[in-house]
Amino acid sequence: MRIDPLIDTAITEALAAEDYMAAGIFSMRFFESELVPTIGIDKHWNVYWSRRFMESVTPSETGALLRHEAWHPMKLHSERRPDNVHPYLWNVAADMDINSHVHGLPAGCVVPDPKPGMMAEEYLAEILKKQPPPPPQAQPQPGDGDGDGGGAGSPAQAGTAPPKPGKGKSKQPSPQAPPQAQPGPQAQPQPGDVYNPGNGQQSGSGSDGIQKIWETHGAHLSDKEKEEVIEAVKQAMRQSVSCGNEPSQSMRDWMGSAPQLKKIPWQGILASRMRQAANGKDRRTWLKPNEDMQASSVIFPGYAGSKTPVGMVIDVSGSISDEQLLIAISEVAKVARAANCAVELVTCDVEPISHGTKWNVASVKEIIGGGGTDMEAGIVFAARKDVELVICVTDCECHWSEHSPIRKPTIILNVGSGTPPAWAQHIKVE
Repeated sequence: MRIDPLIDTAITEALAAEDYMAAGIFSMRFFESELVPTIGIDKHWNVYWSRRFMESVTPSETGALLRHEAWHPMKLHSERRPDNVHPYLWNVAADMDINSHVHGLPAGCVVPDPKPGMMAEEYLAEILKKQPPPPPQAQPQPGDGDGDGGGAGSPAQAGTAPPKPGKGKSKQPSPQAPPQAQPGPQAQPQPGDVYNPGNGQQSGSGSDGIQKIWETHGAHLSDKEKEEVIEAVKQAMRQSVSCGNEPSQSMRDWMGSAPQLKKIPWQGILASRMRQAANGKDRRTWLKPNEDMQASSVIFPGYAGSKTPVGMVIDVSGSISDEQLLIAISEVAKVARAANCAVELVTCDVEPISHGTKWNVASVKEIIGGGGTDMEAGIVFAARKDVELVICVTDCECHWSEHSPIRKPTIILNVGSGTPPAWAQHIKVE
């Protein structure tokens, strides 16, 4: 099946953000539809998408949308919805569950409330506390719509709208398009799915189990294959956790035994990522033989060994213990030497200060301790030169912007208990 360039871009962006989702992403089928207002996934792992909508958001947002949809069937949301709960409310709770760990979504997305990191059932309980008891006639019944084409308890006739108090069931809309659904940037998002242009419910059956009028394709994965895909994603995510990425408690519960895994030393992870930054940056020279090709009868040039420029920002606000900070800096220095990197040291509390590339751990002891914390100012300062990578050593007890302030790869070495930004690679120092 030919992949549309819009979907190809979305897949690339999705895997760049969460590569452990590869098995789930590649198990989905994609169908363009004029009936779907935005994008939605059914319980058979088929994704239906609107070209007009997908062209109205940025490439990175398409990747986030794809990750959002993939998490619905991987978390079995359609099977977990309580029978006595309206699909719309369950979809809000399921979206909060997902959006607590999927970042970079379009403006207007539902956000976790009251706090991120909970399960859909916990969010649902909070939502129901705030819901006034509806009139008896407003309760959805089998065969009534859920707002965009399904019943409250089981798949109903496509296109049925929810009843209004005192008026019984509403008339069926035209099957040509969902009621009031006009995808595009001019539509106003409402509480509900990841992006809701106005008809009150845009989820697919992968979220609430209710078949929608645009869901026209059947199953292509058996139940056993779905289980295997979910397990493959869990295994990949466990490996990601062992490499220093810290998921929320709800995600740890979902993937199972991640907390018991043996962790790879963070120094090895950092070394790998610094070598990736240095890859291809060394100059070749005929004055030095290529050690990797000595067995060949053909002469190949060696490497001149020019060092890769790297910026390292150190949090000296005083909230980190001197011991933690010095250990982290010392290890970074060792890794930098092994990876042939030239590291410019930048200290930062509120104002960044450069200490050049000629520094040692002993000299750092004299500059530890300060006032407030604005690590993004230090990151921007470190990236002002032609560096290939920025490393920031901090406890993450500071404000982070939603988007990266620089276009350079950034690694956060977290030596504390704060939350790192979603736009940076995160390595937990323990």
